[in-house]
Amino acid sequence: MSMEYTEIKQIISEKDILYTIKSCFIGDSSTIEDRKVLMWNCFNNKQQKMPEDLSQNLALVLNIKGKIGRVTLENYDNFVNRNSSYFPFKNVTIAVVVFNSQDDSYKNIKNWHGEVSRYCGSYDILQTIIVGMFPDETYHQNLPENIQMAISSIPNSKFFYYYPSGTDEFRKVFFSTVVKIRELLFSDEKLNEIQSMKQKRTVVQKKIIAPQVTSTISSSMNRKLKLASRNEDELVILLKAIVLGDESVSNSCHRITQHILGLPEAIGDDIYEYPQHLIQKENMTIRLRMDVYNHNIPSGKSYTPYFNTLISIIVFRYDDKESFKNVVNWYQETQRYSNLQSNHYFIVGCQYNDTEQIIKDQDTENLLNYISKQKEIQFFKVTGSNWDDLTNKFFSFVDDVCRIEFSKEFLEQCASLTKNTKHTLTLDNTQHTNDRNKQYRPFILDEENSNIERDEESGSLLGRERNEEPMEFEYSTDSCCCILF
Repeated sequence: MSMEYTEIKQIISEKDILYTIKSCFIGDSSTIEDRKVLMWNCFNNKQQKMPEDLSQNLALVLNIKGKIGRVTLENYDNFVNRNSSYFPFKNVTIAVVVFNSQDDSYKNIKNWHGEVSRYCGSYDILQTIIVGMFPDETYHQNLPENIQMAISSIPNSKFFYYYPSGTDEFRKVFFSTVVKIRELLFSDEKLNEIQSMKQKRTVVQKKIIAPQVTSTISSSMNRKLKLASRNEDELVILLKAIVLGDESVSNSCHRITQHILGLPEAIGDDIYEYPQHLIQKENMTIRLRMDVYNHNIPSGKSYTPYFNTLISIIVFRYDDKESFKNVVNWYQETQRYSNLQSNHYFIVGCQYNDTEQIIKDQDTENLLNYISKQKEIQFFKVTGSNWDDLTNKFFSFVDDVCRIEFSKEFLEQCASLTKNTKHTLTLDNTQHTNDRNKQYRPFILDEENSNIERDEESGSLLGRERNEEPMEFEYSTDSCCCILF
């Protein structure tokens, strides 16, 4: 098959993404791990080892015949609570139905296809790839009759015989189907119209945003003052942190957040709002709120994760070269979109004990030196057995941020602005001790500070016109990561 698409690795603005093609990998519970293998094969074309904590949702940005779009891959959760809201098939146009030749899962092929067809909303367009997981090539040319009957009745489908050495071919089949969906659903004429509308919208937004490009330190201070409120005689200040990185490290972002907040990993990685921490200081109380970047927000939806954020925790994995390469891009992303003029960076590299280290320590040191020329940063290497050390270093970092951002002069301004407010927060009166583990116990609050209003000047891009040119950083070592961004 001729190359009809190219994969885009750099971070792309939402305004440049014209369409989304959604796929779902489904099958009996016995095929969960098989589905992960298939998803990873589509997501990673360099045959690197699959991470053990691979996310249930992956996404790729492709340029298909000159038009940029997003392709999402979701692994169906067979164990989701029946009483919870779960709609994995909505807007799905590619169903990958997986069965294992070593059990009876082939009997449910028709049922799984029927489920997707019923709820996807695009039955006429739906394309189905039926994948049989076989241990070897024994039945490649002569499928058992019962399996042939199970797959013969599925419309708009193709069958793929998978065995351990046939991974490359599946990737070709999957992306040829993606290209077909692009042709069926998104004509060039339609995409040109969408692109024109987005460009017009961007021009209007630039006119609105233009005055704020020249915003002064004073206006930034005014924005930061909105983080303060008063609870009776106590000053309460919101400190927001965003934990982010490539979608392939999303699970690691959640693990890091959960360990810092003292939560069990068993709660999963589908949490959109974590409980907040209260940190008692001599003359104020800090409300630490940690959010994990959400890669599942559909294209075109409003999403402002960097609003009022002072701390950015950028995560990469030592066994994932792409996540390391994009650290600089994520750094640049937070610089572009933050509505506050002060950002503090805490970079975490994940090298779990059971994974192979691809990124060399020298590469990491070069990267940190490069960013630190522009901004002071902190770095920590997670091994899977030093979570307590991570927590201690992070909260020491938080102390430094509070000392820098919430100076005596700032607190005096907060006092004058908030002394007449009627707004109060209902806080837990738990006694705080000097024991750090107790001091940082989580308190769940019902809502964010209602004194915090969205700055009218911030606009949809939070005060900055986006420049799509990536920052250039060249590694000087001879490792596999000697790449120019």
